[in-house]
Amino acid sequence: MLSSGTSSEGRSDTRAPLVSVVMSTYKEDVPIVAEAIGSILGQSWRNLEFIIIRDDPTNVAIEAYLEGLDDSRVRVITNPTNLGLARSLNRGILLSRGDFVARMDADDISYVDRIECEVEYASRYDVVWSWVDFVNEDGGLRYTDRRTFRSGHPLPRYGNIVNHSSVMFRREVVLREGGYRCMEPAEDFDLWMRLADQGATFHQVTKPLMAYRLRSSSISNQQAARQKVASVYALRMARRRDWKQTDNFSTAELSALNQRFATQANNLRLGESIETLLRPRKFEKLGKIISVCQVFARDGLFRMHWVESLLAQGSQWFRIHLGRSRRSR
Repeated sequence: MLSSGTSSEGRSDTRAPLVSVVMSTYKEDVPIVAEAIGSILGQSWRNLEFIIIRDDPTNVAIEAYLEGLDDSRVRVITNPTNLGLARSLNRGILLSRGDFVARMDADDISYVDRIECEVEYASRYDVVWSWVDFVNEDGGLRYTDRRTFRSGHPLPRYGNIVNHSSVMFRREVVLREGGYRCMEPAEDFDLWMRLADQGATFHQVTKPLMAYRLRSSSISNQQAARQKVASVYALRMARRRDWKQTDNFSTAELSALNQRFATQANNLRLGESIETLLRPRKFEKLGKIISVCQVFARDGLFRMHWVESLLAQGSQWFRIHLGRSRRSR
């Protein structure tokens, strides 16, 4: 087991692996960002660098706050213009110096032992993530995401089970695959499937290591349909790679899909129904099942997502088992 990165006097232990934490800020309020930053700087794992990307150069309040930080581990990078999450994260990864890169969102909270727990597994796996507590805006616990994944098994394609803001990965593995692609807000789902196709290994820490803040302005609430469109496209790309070795990713093709379902862009009920379907314990209530079935019958995007999920899951199964049969000959 690796050391925690802290000596008995609490100083940084340079013999421990350096972890680069990458976070992008946009229009978040200063108190929210300050809480997120404080949760990283207060980690029990001390040997880290904290790369903060300012993706809104006009946000003077965040600029003033970041300039006042007095910690040599913090590096603030300002984008010349709004680049979006995928490009901002890629920029942070390229500038990072650690063997391991940990993701952090500007409105979430990492528990004090998050980095320490994840480093232990990151030395053996390419991508590590944890369970996550979902909290409301004032920090009250709503529920804990305890979806489980068995290490060594193929990464499922029916939905994104990797909590992005809790992820730690090997820098070289992600750079080798080209980093994130501009497929927001499903750029992470796309990356995990591409890494899995290249044989990357995944591990889930089965305890909550961070709190994910549910806010009215979050991507999952305001852009539920757009998120599902991007997920559908990511699944389609995975199927293409199964059979053609390449996916011919195109932002124009993704934009066309978004335009097709533009009328559902703010359909909050769609997002809530998808969330219900992904949390099996809610199936205890028959009314929830009926609600999901109604949405499935009415909303073309909802149907498209699940049909694409089934096709991608089947395609993955055939690729894996055909590959095994070929190796056995």
